[in-house]
Amino acid sequence: MDPGLEYKANPVDFKLTSDEFFAQLQENKLKLASDFKFDIIFIDGLHLAEQVERDIENAMKHISNTGFVILHDCNPPTEYHAREDYSFFNSPARECWNGTTWKAFYKARANY
Repeated sequence: MDPGLEYKANPVDFKLTSDEFFAQLQENKLKLASDFKFDIIFIDGLHLAEQVERDIENAMKHISNTGFVILHDCNPPTEYHAREDYSFFNSPARECWNGTTWKAFYKARANY
């Protein structure tokens, strides 16, 4: 799933945000059963800890017992890459941005 904000011709099955996708999955509004379990869930979303935390929580509800949740951008090489604000380009990282994804990953690892 991907809402296609950066790439309008996004060739995905579900042009939704992750919050919308998981809500519709729970409500049986998708072509998938609400108890459908995924083998792999790849999270590469808004790069902000709050959203990634929700994505991880939702993923854990819908991952198979032998499945994997894979997160992107969890290892920022510098503190500049880990900044909260993407649009702050006056840093050594310039437009390169990992965001605060690492915080959600750290929290999930401590809890699961």
